[in-house]
Amino acid sequence: MFAYSNPEPIDIDVGFAKLERVSLALAFAFVFVAGWLFGLITVALTLVRHATEKRRLKKSLRHAEAELTTLRAPQTEDAN
Repeated sequence: MFAYSNPEPIDIDVGFAKLERVSLALAFAFVFVAGWLFGLITVALTLVRHATEKRRLKKSLRHAEAELTTLRAPQTEDAN
């Protein structure tokens, strides 16, 4: 419906490139897809960062638990 209502071409200047006589519907579709891809990449990077942090925290927890277990072990006296 949007493409049918807006058939006239437009000029787009994005700073480093100028596109002339581009369909308005095509321009909106491109911006929508570009935004969707940017959002997808942003979410993926955030998930990777959280997974890395989770892995680091689990490793730190294992080391802390091992140290705590060592400290709680009964101390044996040296037989001198």
